[in-house]
Amino acid sequence: METTNKCENRNHRSKHLILGLLLVAAGVFYILKNVGILSAFASSIIFSWQMLIIAIGLTWLVNHKRTPGIVLIIIGLVYLAPEFFNLPVNFFEIFWPSLLILAGILIIFTRNKHNFAHRHSHTINNGSEDYVDDILVFSGTERIITSQNFKGGKIITAFGGSKIDLTNAALADGINYLEVICAFGGVELYVPSDWNVKIEVISALGGFSDKRYMINVTVNTDKTLVIKGVAAFGGGEIKSFKR
Repeated sequence: METTNKCENRNHRSKHLILGLLLVAAGVFYILKNVGILSAFASSIIFSWQMLIIAIGLTWLVNHKRTPGIVLIIIGLVYLAPEFFNLPVNFFEIFWPSLLILAGILIIFTRNKHNFAHRHSHTINNGSEDYVDDILVFSGTERIITSQNFKGGKIITAFGGSKIDLTNAALADGINYLEVICAFGGVELYVPSDWNVKIEVISALGGFSDKRYMINVTVNTDKTLVIKGVAAFGGGEIKSFKR
């Protein structure tokens, strides 16, 4: 417990340090702009929405959120490229291929991450899985999982979609993690209304929301499903069937 608290304190201090440095840098650049030292071109770059995205990405990268951090940095750099380079083609002619490259990078960087699903997944008697491990590129899938000891897993969608029905499944005890990467794709999860679900998905021109039917429902807090990951030009929804 003491070790955990120390790690949390270090992460908390790190976040404050990065935020403080970014604010100091923004203030310094703003002064340089106001006194005429900073050129109009440099000002337009530094105080642009692209640079804001890059700054957020760097913050996440420093705080060990590598995948979403890299995604945001790449998005910011891609949109800044036309400002620095006289591209021989129209920017939007290379935009969609660049997004394909981004989707590929997402898959590469998450290929070996959280590979517990490969090592530990197994099939129980009714044929359902305790872990889900889907990588969907230009494809889609629909699955019904009825595991009574569901422990999460990993779902990656790139220009594809995943629909998973967990209505008749049960969570394993404790905290279970489901990592989702949505790059121009979507994830649709049907989850029992009494599941304790926490969404920690970082969105970049995307989103992930809980739209379950939650009226007169008692949530079981002894078992938790934490959905982590990133939604870049994609997203997901958690739904439930009305009783």
